[in-house]
Amino acid sequence: MTSLLPRRALAVFAIGVVAILSSRSLMKDVREQEGFLERRNYQQQFLPEWKEPGILRKTANNASSFASFPTKAHIVTYGRPRTGTTLLFNMVGVSYFLHLLRSDPEAIETMQLKFWKWKENSQHLKPSRILNNAGVERVRYVIKTHMSLDYFRRARNLVVFSTASSRDEAEAMMEKEHNLLAFVQDLETLKDDGIEGLVKHYSIGYGLSMRDQRLLIEYFKSWEILRQCCGKQMSSRHRNDMLPSQFKVSKIGNHPFCGEVDIDEVEGRFMNTTIYRMIEKYSNIQALNRPSLKDEALNRTYCSSYNNLVRTQGLNIWGTPGGRPVRSKLDQALKKEYAIGALGLDIRFHDLFEIEWKELLHRTTDEKVAWLEKVIDARGENKTLSDYKITPTIRSDQIRS
Repeated sequence: MTSLLPRRALAVFAIGVVAILSSRSLMKDVREQEGFLERRNYQQQFLPEWKEPGILRKTANNASSFASFPTKAHIVTYGRPRTGTTLLFNMVGVSYFLHLLRSDPEAIETMQLKFWKWKENSQHLKPSRILNNAGVERVRYVIKTHMSLDYFRRARNLVVFSTASSRDEAEAMMEKEHNLLAFVQDLETLKDDGIEGLVKHYSIGYGLSMRDQRLLIEYFKSWEILRQCCGKQMSSRHRNDMLPSQFKVSKIGNHPFCGEVDIDEVEGRFMNTTIYRMIEKYSNIQALNRPSLKDEALNRTYCSSYNNLVRTQGLNIWGTPGGRPVRSKLDQALKKEYAIGALGLDIRFHDLFEIEWKELLHRTTDEKVAWLEKVIDARGENKTLSDYKITPTIRSDQIRS
């Protein structure tokens, strides 16, 4: 009898220990699940295809990946001008390159980088048809565009990334275009989280390693300086800072840091990054290693040489001397409406935007006014030409800012 007491006591003690451990384990699971749900809910507005940890997708070389962005043959990066579309294009392109490097390296040679605007191809084919006719074994397009997303809705095997000015706009876009969009990069979040925060989103989205994430941060910290302080699409503030006095625009403020940057040092540092050297091995995607698709290849002095042309010749955004051209109020109105594009318009009015911007800009005053009136009517916002301080009887070149 006495020998049974210690055994019973030990059994009771063991049961108590198991219960405590189980309780702690359960509480830990609950906390982890709550934390995961919080993370998932936070990510939903940016990563609609976010997958729970443990759900792996097999890649081409049978490696496991936590990638949550839809993997499609073609990628479109879209947004209004001056909303970070070049950063979006390069961040997507470089992250996708790293994803393919780990999962399907042979596919890298099929990547083609494009800036698309209407009628840039000789056949005048619509974008959806071009993409649908492009076999994935031959080409994988990575496209930057300001065209309306309506031109891409019929494209198969396509994923779209977009920019937005604010979090509210990003959420509205995700809600409206959730079947098309993989990610919306907004300027408010970018300002708060910086390059490091943005890189984390893309690293999660493409299932990249922590090493890849560190390399992306190193790469884009230098690239973003070049993006603002160098090349054809540099910050308008920095360009204005450097322009000869006769071409400066007084209402444009100074750039906060470009004037203090040793641009040759930054260019050299950027060219020394691991990702830069990796990309240079593939001639078809070397344009990712430039401040913009419109710039020439870097050579450690490209930026200082280009900036010197701005200082001495007044090189404008189109790469021609003479400073910033004076734009009429009519042309300003055209630019604003053209930048918005056909987004939200009935398909009947999409043909209004089947004209290239330069062609529209060189039309006669009457033709410009007629185009603007049609666009205003199509938007149905009860606006008139007077809202743009324009009267049809006044010539465009007489209405100066």
